[in-house]
Amino acid sequence: MSYMGEYPEHAWKAWKFSQLPKYWLSFVASKFHSGDVLAEIVVREYVEELEQRLELNRPEDWIGVPESRISTTDLFRMSAFGGIWNVLSRYYPKLSLGKRSSKKPNALLLGMCKRLYFVLQHVFHL
Repeated sequence: MSYMGEYPEHAWKAWKFSQLPKYWLSFVASKFHSGDVLAEIVVREYVEELEQRLELNRPEDWIGVPESRISTTDLFRMSAFGGIWNVLSRYYPKLSLGKRSSKKPNALLLGMCKRLYFVLQHVFHL
């Protein structure tokens, strides 16, 4: 993915690669939390694509979305930005999502580690 650096004029959407570039998520998250405008745009584009995949046409459509409809990968990535519901309340401040909280990042990470361990057991016959 070194070509991302070779072609900086292209608006790369790193989340569309089969694997995120190393440290991309933590880099964008730190910039996002510090209020960096470009990071805000990147996260906003990610949210817009997530809305398309979930077939949400307007901000109000988020109100009835259960967390189970959002992929573990998306929830994990959004946890780096403070969680899906925190990000949505940042972009849609007038939207009443109620007191919703995302799964804790540690719980998502634990679930991913369990799946990885399961795969490794089968691959290496542990």
